[in-house]
Amino acid sequence: MRSRRFFAGFVWFEMIPQDQTTFGDIGNCMSACIASILEIPVSDVPNFCCVKEHPEFDPNWFCNMGNNFLMPRGYKPRFRKCPQGYSVAMGMGPRGHRHSCVALNGEIVFDPHPDRLGLETITEYMILEKIDE
Repeated sequence: MRSRRFFAGFVWFEMIPQDQTTFGDIGNCMSACIASILEIPVSDVPNFCCVKEHPEFDPNWFCNMGNNFLMPRGYKPRFRKCPQGYSVAMGMGPRGHRHSCVALNGEIVFDPHPDRLGLETITEYMILEKIDE
C-alpha cells in the first residue's frame, strides 16, 4: 500500500493507510489506526478490545497496548485535546459502535472502515509519543 502525504502548515506528514479486518463491537479499527500511523501491517498489531459491554473486554487494554506493544517499539500512548501531528481520534461511529480514525492536527484524514464514513462525534484523541532515548 502506498504512503499518503498530507500537508499541514509547512510540513508534509506521511502514513500508510491500513484497513481494519474485523468489524462490530470487537472490530480492530484502533489497531488499523496504530498500524497506519506507525506504517506497519495491521496484522502486526494486536486487537485491543476496549468496548466495556463486549464479553471479551479486557479492562487492562490500555496498559497492554502501552506496555506490551507500543513501549517496546519506542512509543507511549498519551491522550490529548486536539493534538498536532497524527493521532487516533476516537468516538461514536455512524454504525452505532465506538470507532477510531486517523486524525492529523485534529481533523480526520483516514477512516479504516471500508465505508470511510468517519466519526459522528470525537470524544478523545490518543497520540503515539516517541520515547526519548
